[in-house]
Amino acid sequence: MSLPLRPVIIIPVHNRCATTLACLRRLRANGDFARCAVLVVDDGSTDGTGAAVQTEFPEVEILGGDGHLWWTGAIALGMNHAFARGAPAVIWLNDDCLPAAGTLDALLAQALAATFPLVAPACFMAETGQAVPNAFRGRNRVTPRAGETCEVDGLSGFCVALPRAVWSRIGPPDARRFPHYFGDNAYTLTATRAGFPAMVLGAVRADLTGFRVPLTLPLLHDPARTWRENFERAFISPKSPCRWRTLFAFQRLKYGPVAGRLLATGRAAAGVAQLLWLQVRG
Repeated sequence: MSLPLRPVIIIPVHNRCATTLACLRRLRANGDFARCAVLVVDDGSTDGTGAAVQTEFPEVEILGGDGHLWWTGAIALGMNHAFARGAPAVIWLNDDCLPAAGTLDALLAQALAATFPLVAPACFMAETGQAVPNAFRGRNRVTPRAGETCEVDGLSGFCVALPRAVWSRIGPPDARRFPHYFGDNAYTLTATRAGFPAMVLGAVRADLTGFRVPLTLPLLHDPARTWRENFERAFISPKSPCRWRTLFAFQRLKYGPVAGRLLATGRAAAGVAQLLWLQVRG
């Protein structure tokens, strides 16, 4: 199936069938299916996600992965697929992010107007209504209030609209250096530095279901595991927000080769010290 020449919503998924279906139901209820093509990138789900989506939403296109795409690889695959078929813009959308009615229309209108080609809504925890930081400016996270518009250096990938021109200039996200965490931050920062301003449009919103902050070392540490197992889980695994290769790559990108390396080295050393303390403490 070829995608039509209209904006494409890219949803990366893995083994969260109920969450994925709830997201797609929200899009259908909002009327977003009528205005956008929807592309689900199913990275090797084993819980029947692909079949369930195909049954309930036959109009949705599904691309498959082998379980090693992670977030960034799934988004990169989806972007290449959509833009190669002439899409004017894409929206990254995590399946646990539920945009309100009219949100995606507003994001696309802004992205295609080119004043701020990278644009995200204000995000809130679905369960509590608490605002969630989904952007950064310098070293500070940005949490816009409802109705507030903020120009930023980069965006989190919960829900982001961007036009074809960004991909044409800088290509897809770098899934090798940023396989899962920081793929969104790195790409949007690279885009803003290439002359594509980014903003959070606080007049529209999306709700995050079951949102939690990235795992910290104490949560990653398992007393039942060996030191080596905990070390690899914390600092080597693509699934970890503390992965060293990702940390060094992002700090160099953000702060330059010298300052970035120094900052990353300091954080890596602090991480090892913390892991040692956790291991000794049991």
